[in-house]
Amino acid sequence: MRFAITHNEKDELQKQLKAAEQQIKNLLDRVVDATSASVVRAYEARIEKLERQKLVPIKRVEKNRAADGTAAGL
Repeated sequence: MRFAITHNEKDELQKQLKAAEQQIKNLLDRVVDATSASVVRAYEARIEKLERQKLVPIKRVEKNRAADGTAAGL
C-alpha cells in the first residue's frame, strides 16, 4: 500500500484546503447579509459540506504522517 505523498500531491492538497476555506469564508459573509431563513439554511448546508470536504486532504496527510513517522503537514 502506498501512503507517501509527493510534493505535487501535497501542493494539490493545500490548494484544495485553501479553496474550501475561501468558499466557507465567502459563504459566512453571505450568511451575515442574508435576510431569508431559507437562504441562511442553504448557506449553512453548503458550509457543512465544505467542512467535510476539508477533512479529506487533512486525513490524507495524517495517514501519510502515521505511515512514515514524520510530523510534516499542510
